[in-house]
Amino acid sequence: MPRPGVPEFTPGTFGAPAAGAVHDMTVYDVPALAPAPRTGNRPAVQRLLEGDGVNLIAMRFRPGQSMIRHSAAHPITVQCLTGHVRYGCECGCGQVVDLVPGVVVHMPAGLVHWIEAPADNEGESVFLLSMLTGERHSVPRDPEAPDAPGAAGARDTDDAEDATDTTD
Repeated sequence: MPRPGVPEFTPGTFGAPAAGAVHDMTVYDVPALAPAPRTGNRPAVQRLLEGDGVNLIAMRFRPGQSMIRHSAAHPITVQCLTGHVRYGCECGCGQVVDLVPGVVVHMPAGLVHWIEAPADNEGESVFLLSMLTGERHSVPRDPEAPDAPGAAGARDTDDAEDATDTTD
């Protein structure tokens, strides 16, 4: 339940995704795909993926930029991939976390929080938000497709010897 006067962000808050759900593995180089920095007080934001169970949102902060107090409609994980941001939560613990590469925070839906890139940061910071929606978006793989596992003509990789053999 949103708190009065506190915006609640949904995946749509961050615009249309750059990519939709697929049935194959997709790899994201988030620092390279994060949007170009913008001027002003707010970071640049780009929703990269609307996928099964998660939306991936990249943010690029210049020193001194921040996101206002808000909540999320879904559980989230947040992590800084490059640089440094501060992440605060109004959850009773009063904790402010310095997010640097390698540190991940998980929060349930509805907690009010904020993010800022300290004004004395050296350079930009790239931040990844994973909004854990639980929604299903991909189209199930067609087992009759020529490249589907087990389809006629597809290579069977269930044999452990074949799967580990790297010689020709």
